[in-house]
Amino acid sequence: MNSVEVIRSKFKNSNNPEELYDLAQCYEPINQFGNPNPYFNNFKRIYWYLKAGMKGYADAYNNLGFIIDHELDIKDKKQRAIEYYKKAYQLGSELGEENYFLSIKE
Repeated sequence: MNSVEVIRSKFKNSNNPEELYDLAQCYEPINQFGNPNPYFNNFKRIYWYLKAGMKGYADAYNNLGFIIDHELDIKDKKQRAIEYYKKAYQLGSELGEENYFLSIKE
């Protein structure tokens, strides 16, 4: 069993926001070594970031904002990204604060 499968089996039923965030990280396009991630899954990473954010994990909302802002082609993406950056900022994320103020200046 590889590390992604271990994390996935251990955390998928968790209510711990940090564990949900870690689970979302398993589905990023680039792994922790800077290589393409064979487990990349955009839907799953967005799902787990959203669950972690709803449990109060600030950086999960920041990552959602970044995904919307830079990786998705959706209607009103800048405004949607700003909303997630703002949530991250309000929950105490330094990156969320930086991205929020950079985005509203554009």
